[in-house]
Amino acid sequence: MTYEPVNGWQLNGEASFAEFRQTGFYEGVDFGNSFRTYNAEIGVRGKLPKGVRLQSTFYYYGGQRYLQSYRDPYYGINAGISKKFLSDRLQVSLNVRNLFELSVYRGGATLPTFTNFYARRWQGQRLGLTVAWDIGADVRARRARGSIR
Repeated sequence: MTYEPVNGWQLNGEASFAEFRQTGFYEGVDFGNSFRTYNAEIGVRGKLPKGVRLQSTFYYYGGQRYLQSYRDPYYGINAGISKKFLSDRLQVSLNVRNLFELSVYRGGATLPTFTNFYARRWQGQRLGLTVAWDIGADVRARRARGSIR
């Protein structure tokens, strides 16, 4: 779903629901199990002054409860800003994944003979810088002048 509250700004969202069911026996032990989980993403994209563009996404993934283990819900933020230079031929973007290192996977298992717990980050906060040159801009400009057919 996308909503544009004012010109140049968009809010978008997505949500999903899943139900897991497992049935089965092994050596007389019932491994049947079921759970429901929810996922959602909310994003904002817009234009700031001086041609700077901003994009940010918050994501949430619901917990999962299996018969022998569990994973708690986790969430995080990805964001980026970009600006074009030199007649829109050069674009510079700065992106960050897992902003503030919010996304931590936690879970474990509680069984009659032991208890296990884990907390891990698949990746820490990661910054990226992208510089892109639009080589097609030269071709489009010459075509507009009639120099290229």
